[in-house]
Amino acid sequence: MKAMILAAGEGMRLRPLTISRPKPMVPVANKPNISHVLDKLAHAGIKEAAINLYSYPRQIKSYVGRGKPWGLNIFYSQEKDLSGTAGSLAPLRNFFKDETFAVLSGDGVSDINLIELEAFHKRHRALATLVLVRNDARFDYGLVRLNGDHQVAGFIEKPSWSEAFAPYINSGIYMMEPEVLKWIPDGEPFDFARDLWPRLMAEGKKLCGYVFGGYWCDIGNLKEYRRCHRDILEGRANIKISGTQIEPNVWVGEKTRIAKGVILRGPIVIGDGAVIGKNAKIMPYSFIGDYCRIGGGAVVEESILWKCVTIAKGVRVSGCVLADGTRLKESVSFFEGAILSV
Repeated sequence: MKAMILAAGEGMRLRPLTISRPKPMVPVANKPNISHVLDKLAHAGIKEAAINLYSYPRQIKSYVGRGKPWGLNIFYSQEKDLSGTAGSLAPLRNFFKDETFAVLSGDGVSDINLIELEAFHKRHRALATLVLVRNDARFDYGLVRLNGDHQVAGFIEKPSWSEAFAPYINSGIYMMEPEVLKWIPDGEPFDFARDLWPRLMAEGKKLCGYVFGGYWCDIGNLKEYRRCHRDILEGRANIKISGTQIEPNVWVGEKTRIAKGVILRGPIVIGDGAVIGKNAKIMPYSFIGDYCRIGGGAVVEESILWKCVTIAKGVRVSGCVLADGTRLKESVSFFEGAILSV
């Protein structure tokens, strides 16, 4: 089995965090999210995968390389213009021509088991299988209806109040057969949900829905991005947290220095090479990225700090997201909902 990681999106809903980086490179639990997706492929025994690129392609290439840290062989497909989720497969027909393959989003977080998904897909002899999840935020996603045999019976994109009866959301994770590629045109935008799946249904092809009861989150907007981090700290998401657990629910990375009088209240994660100054307080639901500097007496609570963030003495940060390299001077406070990106 091979895999495709969709990584070309511009991340408009996640701005300003994606002004200077692609969505898959946004950190989740102190690592670019694409790293967690690649972990999933490696766990399933996948050896070859393709990644499509558009926005800030060099960042992804520089981080992933050819996939050696994950035991993968990575191929890249550079898009000159955005070609849509399904259209991104058109230049890769030869790569996927021989076997069943999986498609995953580079900005999705889940604990889907791809081996179990493939077994379901084969058992139902589907042309394509869509991973479906239950979620209360139905108006933000396309909805899917199933019949009694796990077969897709209909789609509703951007439902109205009267249409929000379908119980399942399309997660954007798929398993499919190479035959699907015949229905994807060359050189034009083409989307899975709006174009490909309705076309296949109209021609009587079998699409199945795999109802997934595990964890799934789309970090494509700020609200869900924050929720995902809280879920990780509460153990809802099966994401490996780097570092050593020095006390219950407190993870600390290598070469991190913690001064006297510091208060650490879990659940929290502190990355590698960080420096926490005297009498600082790191309060619950905080992620401190690698090489951050937290000044004496500063307070960080329910916040996500990326790499190399500097917080001066006495600063208070609550409910914020601070991107790489952010520097906060002394005697300032940032509260609920503040997003800082440099």
